[in-house]
Amino acid sequence: MADSTTRILVVDDEPRICKLLTELLSREGYSVDTANDAAHALELLDQRPYEMVISDLKMPGMDGFELIETIKRNHPDVAAIMITAYATVETAVQALRHGTDDYVTKPFDINELKKVVGRTLDNKRLARQNQALADELEQARKELLKQNKQPAEAAENLLETNQRLRRTIANLSALHEIIQAITSLLDLKQLLDVCLTQINEKLSVESSSIMLLDDNRTHLVVRASSKAEIVGHRQRVGERISGWVAKYKEPLLIENINTGGRFRPSGYAGYHSNSLLSIPIMIKGKLLGVINVTDRKGDQPFTEDDTTFLAMVAGQLAVAIENARLYRELKQNSIRTVAVIADNIDAREPMTMGHSQRVAEHAVRIARALGLDENVYDVLRTAGNLHDIGMIGICNSILSKPAPLTDQEQTYVRSHSAKGDRILQSLGFLDRVRRIVRHHHEWWNGQGYPDGLKSEEIPFLSRVMAIADAYDAMTSGRPYRSARQPQEALAELERNAGTQFDPNMVAVFVKTHAEEIAARASSTDGTRAGIAIPPARTVGQLGEER
Repeated sequence: MADSTTRILVVDDEPRICKLLTELLSREGYSVDTANDAAHALELLDQRPYEMVISDLKMPGMDGFELIETIKRNHPDVAAIMITAYATVETAVQALRHGTDDYVTKPFDINELKKVVGRTLDNKRLARQNQALADELEQARKELLKQNKQPAEAAENLLETNQRLRRTIANLSALHEIIQAITSLLDLKQLLDVCLTQINEKLSVESSSIMLLDDNRTHLVVRASSKAEIVGHRQRVGERISGWVAKYKEPLLIENINTGGRFRPSGYAGYHSNSLLSIPIMIKGKLLGVINVTDRKGDQPFTEDDTTFLAMVAGQLAVAIENARLYRELKQNSIRTVAVIADNIDAREPMTMGHSQRVAEHAVRIARALGLDENVYDVLRTAGNLHDIGMIGICNSILSKPAPLTDQEQTYVRSHSAKGDRILQSLGFLDRVRRIVRHHHEWWNGQGYPDGLKSEEIPFLSRVMAIADAYDAMTSGRPYRSARQPQEALAELERNAGTQFDPNMVAVFVKTHAEEIAARASSTDGTRAGIAIPPARTVGQLGEER
């Protein structure tokens, strides 16, 4: 249980989030205040002391980045945690640059939130204790010299020891900050980018890279770098500096490459400093990769202290990389298992075979047309393949029924999105996918299910999935109707834009299909022989295809 004197300020423009965090943190023994915007938060910070601020990223007026930067400028001892629904590498790096100590993604896990808060407060307290110890030693040194109680040589030794202790404390504090930044990251690219940003800041370097062994363990591949143009570059193990470090699994400090003897400077065009430092990334005797740094600001050479510090960072990074690898394998295996189940659901009825895969492809096409980040594509592919996983509880007699469903059967079918959410809940890493699955039958006008969300309340990617699902359902045959032509399906989507579907997304989807359909029409007569186009179904049936 936390000390009740530990005061935390929660800043979020959503009152329900403020209320939720207040309840959660109060149960842990913290004293909690709330503010609904940055201006109110800054007023409270000027009125009373706080140990921590937990702020949302997206707020009207001053956003979370600007708020935390202002807090760090005016109240540097206050810890800061960012809450964001936009967990990208760019967001993480930007948050760290603005002074954020850690961040939590929405929807947040209660236990993870408690861990992040506790860890951040502990690190801040440790840093303050270290600084207080360093200040105390410095004061003692000054008093000793002032009173001349030690010979000059002893005083110089004390001064050197004190300076070495201060460097050690600074390195430990920096190491704690890096550990704090990377310990909860499970996406490898994000992990490497954030770690490299921290290394650059702590060592004041302008050129750096993290290289990992390829699957054959014969080459190092640049996976993160301050120079984007070299990402993906390959270096054979045993060749040049990084290859030598990988081969012998030893740190390499070069104070001046022109006098180093072993390596020639001609191969290092693009770097301005003569001093380089390369450290192996090892775990349990196994090489994972290499960290390289050069171009120190002020052209200062690297030292043995820097070598020790970067070796400690490499050790922590190795553990984080291994955790990310294990997490990725667990995630892939779990998704494959669930996807097999989803494929079997599609295969129960010949007319729906391949439906989930096609929905995933349509959703990615919409995402591309909307200009969304590529990291969203994998989320949509997974969600598309799993969007009907809740159908596992719907019996075949209902799914293949050629006649209209009864009200009771309709209710039963409509339960599949909520059931799918519950099935995926056990896989904690699929939170974004779960939201898409749960809400892909919500309507723009609020008449959908299971929660009756409307317009912007519906998660963005769920709106994408709703269109992809409806389009494929209409252009695929069912026991109770024939397939529609693409033009007819697009026209039906347009008729229901603004009622069932996000009108802007419908417009984008229709536009992306225009040229493709026109190309098909030019090579065929645009009809399906022997297939009659049925009358348009009611709006309510578009999102309830079996």
